[in-house]
Amino acid sequence: MKEYSKAAAALPLDDYEYHEAFPGFRKRIRDHSVTLIQLMDSCCGLLPKRRRVSILEEHTPPHAVPTLNETQRTVVMEAIDSYLENVDSLLDEVRGNKMSAHEQLAVHFGGELTIEDGSGNRGGGGGALRTSRGVMRPQLTFATPVDNSDRPFTPVYDDAEGRTHTGTPAVHPFAEQIQRITMPEGQMVHQADTPPVPLDTCPLKFVDTVEGLKETVARLLHETEIAVDLEHHDFYSYLGFTCLMQISTRTEDIIIDCLKLRSSMRLLSSVFLHPHILKVFHGAREDVRWLQKDFGLYLINFFDTGLALQALHMPYSLAFAVDHFCQVKLDKQYQTADWRVRPIPAVMVHYARQDTHYLLYIYDRLKALLLNSETRASVGNLLRHVYQESRQLSLELYEKPRLDPAESYKAALYRSLGGLSPLQETVAREVFNWRDAVARTVDDSPAAVLQLSGVLAIACNLPTTVKDVLKCCNPI
Repeated sequence: MKEYSKAAAALPLDDYEYHEAFPGFRKRIRDHSVTLIQLMDSCCGLLPKRRRVSILEEHTPPHAVPTLNETQRTVVMEAIDSYLENVDSLLDEVRGNKMSAHEQLAVHFGGELTIEDGSGNRGGGGGALRTSRGVMRPQLTFATPVDNSDRPFTPVYDDAEGRTHTGTPAVHPFAEQIQRITMPEGQMVHQADTPPVPLDTCPLKFVDTVEGLKETVARLLHETEIAVDLEHHDFYSYLGFTCLMQISTRTEDIIIDCLKLRSSMRLLSSVFLHPHILKVFHGAREDVRWLQKDFGLYLINFFDTGLALQALHMPYSLAFAVDHFCQVKLDKQYQTADWRVRPIPAVMVHYARQDTHYLLYIYDRLKALLLNSETRASVGNLLRHVYQESRQLSLELYEKPRLDPAESYKAALYRSLGGLSPLQETVAREVFNWRDAVARTVDDSPAAVLQLSGVLAIACNLPTTVKDVLKCCNPI
């Protein structure tokens, strides 16, 4: 998997549109695309019979490059995830499901972090900490109870002066300010790159008290740019919640315990709304929504390095950017870790800080490339284009998931419905809707209540006993 991912990241993307004008190039791309989609379809075909779904399009025009829609991509990802989970399960069994002593090292907020094994080497062995049923449910301690109803999301937010407001559903409270902002001159011209402080010597600050958060806000208000990332949990929660916020300046890394400080996170509004402090994220589409949902935080003056990479036709991933610009290989094994765990193991803290530690330097390098690019001369400066795209992203609004009892199951199950009888499809719809209702009630994700494969298995087999139903739901 690593070799394939590395090969994919190394594919050249420059001048793609230019080469696409040549028929021979288009044919080779189409042939390779067909081969890749056939391979992905074969992966889906290896699933148990009741879960198999074909992703091959029957009516792709002969000269068109085949692509996958969002549902098909989800099917492929679920298939690959299923195989990887099986491998993880078998490896855990072989290992006796024991974490290494290094992983068991816990870091309490407020202390310094040192990550070393017995030989003095830094970094972390061991596998990612998967979602655990044994973790106490943080949402039980939230000052404001979770609302999993169908009622529209109503934001509660602070303005830049710290005054609290209750917003209007589907209305962005800072849309006017975002639309009229003029970027500070320093953000629009090339400036000397500032290499990141070596990770080993960079100060790391943990924040888990209101006083500590206030002190952090006071320091951040003196910065001109900060890098931000979030760690979110959405398996044992219907709407999900943010567990950690990482912030990096040019001189330090900061990790904020969002579970302890959930009710106080709006203190950051004065920073996030400050028009002269640039907030740098990577791939922030979900982060923008999570900030609104969990903390009533909105972004004014924001730059998404993922959008910059796309504008430059470079691979989108943060791992690629850190490797390409900083010559550092990110270990992504904790990407699916359970960020509810407290105290947080040291290896997870180490992983989390890396997501922002290098980001401001990557921004420097990308800005220079965007300023020097002439590929978008007809539209204007490519840097301005990325700022405009980032601005549009910051205007997006969080919306609570809504269930249409008559239609939602079709979008989720898609092609899997093709071979079902009318009775089986009715069962699929009712089980799907039941799953959503239970998830809202117990505050779990629908997948934690019953996997989609279980919904299809019940619909296909039409079990008539409890024992047979449970067989369809394995694993529960």
